[in-house]
Amino acid sequence: MPSEPAPQAPPPNRVPILDGLRGVAVALVVLFHVWQISWLDYRALLHFPVDISFLPATGFFGVDLFFFLSAFCLTLPYARAWVAGTPAPTLRHFATRRVAKIVPSYYLAIAILWWLPQTGIAPGREWFHLLTHLLFVHNWFFETSGSISGVLWSLAAEAQFYVLFPFLILVLRRFPLVTVSGMVLIAVVWRLVSLRIFFVTDPGESILAWRGEQLPARFDVFAAGMAAAYAHVRTVGKPWAARFALGFAFVAVAAFGLVLWQMQICYVNSVAGVPLDVMAMRGRLALSGTLFVLGYAGSLAPHGFQKSVANPVFAFLSVVSYNLYLWHQPVAAWLRTNNLPPASTSDPHHDPAWQFWFTGLAWAAAIAVASLLTWGWETPFLRGGWARIRRKR
Repeated sequence: MPSEPAPQAPPPNRVPILDGLRGVAVALVVLFHVWQISWLDYRALLHFPVDISFLPATGFFGVDLFFFLSAFCLTLPYARAWVAGTPAPTLRHFATRRVAKIVPSYYLAIAILWWLPQTGIAPGREWFHLLTHLLFVHNWFFETSGSISGVLWSLAAEAQFYVLFPFLILVLRRFPLVTVSGMVLIAVVWRLVSLRIFFVTDPGESILAWRGEQLPARFDVFAAGMAAAYAHVRTVGKPWAARFALGFAFVAVAAFGLVLWQMQICYVNSVAGVPLDVMAMRGRLALSGTLFVLGYAGSLAPHGFQKSVANPVFAFLSVVSYNLYLWHQPVAAWLRTNNLPPASTSDPHHDPAWQFWFTGLAWAAAIAVASLLTWGWETPFLRGGWARIRRKR
């Protein structure tokens, strides 16, 4: 009688490359916003043989990577439960974890930033701005989308995705292809309409950027994350997947290179006069597909390869990524407003030494603030709140 095959070991709970990619995402965003203030020439600084100006100029691609990773990580435990035949996380568990992760640090940022000098808020509209931010709907309105802090629009889009996620995950289980295709179609139609409005009525690039901050404009990026997690669970543990693990690593590297190429194309066209937001909208479907390949192939690559991406630097940035995302722009803006460090010219952008030291100080200060808030504020809430910690004492 032939022996039965040994049962396959369950997949590990964590996919290491996701932590590394999260570190990459936040690094890109910080690079972008600090560069917007310093205008530091990284090519001249590093004596790099090729032009890398596109990296800081298109660092906003990191936001799409954040959205992709969020959808991947949210979908992963559900897809694993479906395959294993075990109970999936409950709605209460999902909601509790999301609130504990997002709300405390976000509300703390709002509470602090609200009392700092604000620009762009019309007299008498202050409480409307505050209320829309507290309800995570400020990106719905042009006047509030970029107020208080310019990075907060993405938190609204993320929170709105959380509201839809329980429904989307139910539909994904029964109709995976229809779910993903429907989300992609919504995003494509939204962006086509937005681009037509921009080119026909010419309302201004700021209106196009605002339309790009709505959840439907990024729905295909979220869909790519959900699809990649679903495909990962369907593939991991298969004998053929293990045989081709090294090949998956090469595919992941190629996909990341393609992301960089897409960033370069976006930058080159913007220099030629095409608005960045137009290029970003036109290329987002291709970016979503590339992120799917990157996430899927990377999650099946050898463990050593994944850990090389989740190296100590990117792993650390991943841990503090949420608070670093919330605070890097306000910290950098505060340093610039207070002339820290001092510049030797009336326009600090003509002082290469200031550009260098400001960039370093902005990164260091933002990381310090993010680290303090991650372990002093965010982590206690994720572990059950301050009351639970006090009870343990």
